[in-house]
Order: sequence, then C-alpha cells, then structure tokens
Amino acid sequence: MSVRVRAGAQPVAAARVRIPGSPGCDGETDPEGTVDLDGCPSGARQLRVEAPGFARESRPVTLAAGTQSFEVALSPTTPLHGRVQDDHGALLERHLL
Repeated sequence: MSVRVRAGAQPVAAARVRIPGSPGCDGETDPEGTVDLDGCPSGARQLRVEAPGFARESRPVTLAAGTQSFEVALSPTTPLHGRVQDDHGALLERHLL
C-alpha cells in the first residue's frame, strides 16, 4: 500500500501514517510525501495520518491483495490563543480548552 500525503499541492514530509491495531503497518513519509506500507492485513481498516502543524486525518479504507494507492490531504491547524477567566474576571491558570 502506498500513501501520498499533501497539503494543497505540496507534499508533507515526516507525516506519520498508520493502520491502528495492525502492528508493523506504519511509517513516515519521505520528502515527496509518500510512504509504502507493506504487509498490512486485508479488510476494512482505519487509515490515520498525523503531522506537526496539521489537523489529524482519519478515514476508512478497504485493503485488498495487490498494489493500492491512497492520497490524503491535510489541513493546517490554526493556533488558538486566549485567556480563561472566571465569572468575576479572575484569570484561571492551567486550564485547557
């Protein structure tokens, strides 16, 4: 199975591509945004792709014997900055949104 990861028209290098629950069926994309995953079990699976600065992508795929190719488009994440305050305006530190 070959997976190409891109953001717009640009390849995404060093993205982690994996099939959860399938040991050894994971890898990292090369500078062209491509990774080959060999030995993945056939059947309905989830394909997950993660890369720093991009939203995580997960999609269902059906794997079969032979050569298959998938393309995944990632979207850049947008940092969120702000302050968490209580009802009286006091800053609440170390709170996650």
